[in-house]
Amino acid sequence: MQLLADGLMILGSRLGWITAPAQRSCYLPRYGPFPGTPFELRAGLRYHGKERILPLSPEGEVFAFCDQDITPTSISISGVDPNRGSSYR
Repeated sequence: MQLLADGLMILGSRLGWITAPAQRSCYLPRYGPFPGTPFELRAGLRYHGKERILPLSPEGEVFAFCDQDITPTSISISGVDPNRGSSYR
């Protein structure tokens, strides 16, 4: 599945969070140039000496397959390791 860039914002708040999996980064949108201040988020799993991360950081080996669920109030990215045959959320 092609992962999409999307953002979570709180009405009336100055903070939000934009995920950009294609660029392997995240952004904090503020007043100023779009998309905002870039930051890295390393989220993943280390199992039997192997580490796989979600495509939100430029460093590390990403899951071979990822799935994304987007609702009006949430963003969920799941990774699947084909060698293990199971998924991690």
